[in-house]
Amino acid sequence: MNNFDGQYLSVLVIEDNRDFAATLCMMFDVLGHQAVAAYNGIDGIVKAKEICPNIIFCDIGLPEMNGYLVAEEVRKIEDLKDVYLIALSGYAQPKDIVLSQNFGFNCHVAKPVDMSTMEQVLKEYCKKTPSVSSPSGMKFICCSHRE
Repeated sequence: MNNFDGQYLSVLVIEDNRDFAATLCMMFDVLGHQAVAAYNGIDGIVKAKEICPNIIFCDIGLPEMNGYLVAEEVRKIEDLKDVYLIALSGYAQPKDIVLSQNFGFNCHVAKPVDMSTMEQVLKEYCKKTPSVSSPSGMKFICCSHRE
């Protein structure tokens, strides 16, 4: 059972750290959503085209094709151009958040993440209202909402 007004979400996690990806997928499953993982940007784009998820969590520091390039490519795909994209990064300075926003991410989440942070990010998606908090001291910042 989830606390998302009955919304069942399809989530894609693009993360090269397989253990972390599995942990995130388990978190989403516990929250009542369906989550799958891809372990690099190219496979992530292929998987996104296959499943058309509601939300994509994408690591920025991916090998071969970084998360910024993944976001750019995803935004070019007609069926995915409005997907809710969330950057996962070990960096969360204001410049990092602006960069994520400039590449098309809706939200920037600082690693490490915990269950309550992921739950709050999903609630923000469901509410379609941006966070009004500042970057300092926050685990995540919702940059914009694409409708």
